[in-house]
Amino acid sequence: MKDKLYQLMNWPQIEGIVYSDEDHPEEILGPHPVGSSILYQAFFPFARKVTLVLEEKGRRVAMEKADEAGYYAATAAGKLPEAYHYELSEEDGKVRMMKDPYAFLVPLDKDELNKFHHGIHYELYKLLGSHLTSVDGVEGLRFTVWMPDAVRVSVVGEFNHWDGRVYPMSRVGKSDIFTLFIPGLTETTPYQYEVKFSGGRILLQEDSFGAPVAVEEKSCSYSFWEEDISWKDGEYVAKRGSRDKGMFFYQAGREELLKPEKLVEKLTSGGYTHVILPEAAGGKHFYHFSLGFGKKYGIKKLVDQLHQAEIGVVLRWNIGSIHGMGNKAFSNFYLANVLYIMEQYHFDGIVFSQLASLLYLDYGKEEGQWKPNLYGGNENLDAVEWLKHMNSILRKKIEGVLILAKLDAIWPGVTDSLEEEGLGFDYRYDMDFTGDFLSYLESDPYFRSGIHGKITDRMLYAYQERFLMAFGEECTNLWERLPGNEEDKFRTSKLAVAYPMFLPGKMMSSFKAPGKYEKLLSQMTRECYTWNHTLSPLEKEDEQGENFRWINCFQHNDCAVSFYRESGEEKGIVLVVANFANAPKTGFTLGVPHEGKYKLFFTTESKAYGGKTDTDQPVIYAKEQEWDGLQQSITVDLQPLSLQAYVFVPYTEEEIYAIAHKKAEEIRLQLVKEAEDKARQLKKSSLKDTLAIQVEKCQEAIAAGSETKKKLESKHRSTPGKKNKS
Repeated sequence: MKDKLYQLMNWPQIEGIVYSDEDHPEEILGPHPVGSSILYQAFFPFARKVTLVLEEKGRRVAMEKADEAGYYAATAAGKLPEAYHYELSEEDGKVRMMKDPYAFLVPLDKDELNKFHHGIHYELYKLLGSHLTSVDGVEGLRFTVWMPDAVRVSVVGEFNHWDGRVYPMSRVGKSDIFTLFIPGLTETTPYQYEVKFSGGRILLQEDSFGAPVAVEEKSCSYSFWEEDISWKDGEYVAKRGSRDKGMFFYQAGREELLKPEKLVEKLTSGGYTHVILPEAAGGKHFYHFSLGFGKKYGIKKLVDQLHQAEIGVVLRWNIGSIHGMGNKAFSNFYLANVLYIMEQYHFDGIVFSQLASLLYLDYGKEEGQWKPNLYGGNENLDAVEWLKHMNSILRKKIEGVLILAKLDAIWPGVTDSLEEEGLGFDYRYDMDFTGDFLSYLESDPYFRSGIHGKITDRMLYAYQERFLMAFGEECTNLWERLPGNEEDKFRTSKLAVAYPMFLPGKMMSSFKAPGKYEKLLSQMTRECYTWNHTLSPLEKEDEQGENFRWINCFQHNDCAVSFYRESGEEKGIVLVVANFANAPKTGFTLGVPHEGKYKLFFTTESKAYGGKTDTDQPVIYAKEQEWDGLQQSITVDLQPLSLQAYVFVPYTEEEIYAIAHKKAEEIRLQLVKEAEDKARQLKKSSLKDTLAIQVEKCQEAIAAGSETKKKLESKHRSTPGKKNKS
């Protein structure tokens, strides 16, 4: 290297570039005036030779390799840098033309930076992410990322051989924001961020404000800000806020997203109204599962397709790993990131999972690993306020949005409104019932009597929150875990879907069955939901405690339960009886709440679902026989591992008249019989009384005669002379 050029080198800073520790690369890379010349410096470790091309004069200057790692430098006369580019001759013989990113300084908007640092930048995507930008007539992408605790952040892609040493980003002041403008890149250029932390740990990360794309098995990002697909879901989105409460959720697996047509068919055939996407990690890009999806904007196309099929799409976000909610930048980043994702992808709702580790300071920690809050408790007060803020902003920005909580710990008021000092969620996963119900199904029916509470205890707390009975990934491989043969497993699977569907609360059902059983199970699931959505006792008063009544929940030995749901409408009743035993029950009697008829309208053992029962059966008339503490009762036959549901049918006026007439006739006949019996009794009583009187008179006469005889005999004894004379 020439002595003059050598003396211009800042070797400590060059070392920072070579060892990828520099967070202010603009101070050394690019053009810098030195006296009457301009010093150009660049780092291209994959280049065999680098030439500086001054475009105005057409001058070519061979750059010297200042460091064997690939650090190049050159000087050119002039006080101001002119337009230039680098010509790289690479090891494979290819020649590449590259504009220098460090020749373009793109300052960030101070107002947007201030809003971010104050925690109120709800459109943070305008500041962060990658934006197509023009600088001095040169188009490229401006990258800006917030990366706390980073020593250095670089933009990597095919354009720099995925080498994080080549394009380090410039730290904005002393903040955790890094930025860089790279000329020549377009919105369809895949990229990643390479982040170096203290200790030398290096991570590759997608852009939280970019579109997902898979490149050579790398999880990358695209830049996009204009409308990138032709949305056809306008009608669905417009009525999203006025949609009724009839909701039925399905938890999709990652592999199912790769076959959208098949997924749509499954959801529509099963009667589902919403699909919940696979879990995404908080603080990172949401779409790791987009790898292999195949095309740019694949997730958006999937959402659009689902919306056209009248199916809502709910994002699921693992929030347990995030931290630092007391820091305004932290809280703003996560809040704005959720808003961005929800709005860009037209999502209808979001599930926050792993909330316990966010809400509790001591969750999963040993003594000494956490500090109490200012009141001495273990509640994370900053996280509580952040959740309330998040839910409030989501409702303001997205009309009709669904916000669900997956929380496996005790926390009151999760679904209470913000005005009521609650967290403001719409529904909360009922994790207790999920675990209890599945463990009950997996146990041998012979031993279920000992754990009967697992299918009944839910009603002890069902109305404390708005619960979603959630059977998602927990149902994976459930078929293999169920006891019995294939027929037993199929019956149990149908029972698993139907039983929660008739309980109060919304349901997520992802139960599956193999081969020939899948279509039958799907058909039953759809019809079961249809009944759940159309019968007022099951839907309209789903959150009212007066709506549900046990008939009998203590039949442990029978492994059976019975209950009824009643709407505010007069005598709107659905009666349900479930047999969890693997044995039939003939002549099973249960109490019913009203006098009238009970019509079987649903059974898991219907012929339509592969069973043997015909639902077109005659109505059952309640009889005046006290049972289960109720004045009326009916008697039914139950198939093994089955559920039957009956709708109450009041008597018609004609039937009421006929029944009243029949009862009157029965009463009349009863009265006649009673009168005749009484008359006979009176007649018999009268004859008996007459004979008794006559006997009594005879007895009196006999007694009187006997007394007279005694008197005569006594008189004769007292007058002996008269006797002798005679």
